[in-house]
Amino acid sequence: ACAALDTDQYYEAVLTGALGIGKSTLANIMLARSLYKLSCMRSPQATMGLQRRTSIVFTIQSVRLNTAKKAIFEEFSRYIHHSPYFKKYYMYDKNVTSTMIFREQNVSIMPVSSSVTGAISMNVLGGILDEMNFMQVITHSKSANADIDGSFDQAKQMYNTIARRRKSDRKSV
Repeated sequence: ACAALDTDQYYEAVLTGALGIGKSTLANIMLARSLYKLSCMRSPQATMGLQRRTSIVFTIQSVRLNTAKKAIFEEFSRYIHHSPYFKKYYMYDKNVTSTMIFREQNVSIMPVSSSVTGAISMNVLGGILDEMNFMQVITHSKSANADIDGSFDQAKQMYNTIARRRKSDRKSV
């Protein structure tokens, strides 16, 4: 699955299935792969059509911020921490624990809230949306983010927010 996803043919994947089949593990591996590909670029910002000093962010969102931190971000952090490549060639700032910051290229991996505005004002290149099947769906919602029929689907709104930020004239990693 990793080899198939690591082509220019795919920009996103929806992973479904039973508990324990490796969805989060695959998501973390592919996020690490995207981070590696960025690390090989002389200037990822220029490649992505961004200003030189602009930050690039990969977000991790789940039903609750704490779940994003514990279930996904901490596991991802362990992958990177134990990777010989990331230890030697593309190190993150170990003094910051709430986010992984790769200062050399101004790239961050961060857990964010499950609010539809959790990733607002960030240059989001990609990320992980976890446990979307447990997110709110409200019919007859008064939310400004409700669909034309008045329903609010938290997972759909979060996906659309990330997808818009990711697709706004940037090349894919």
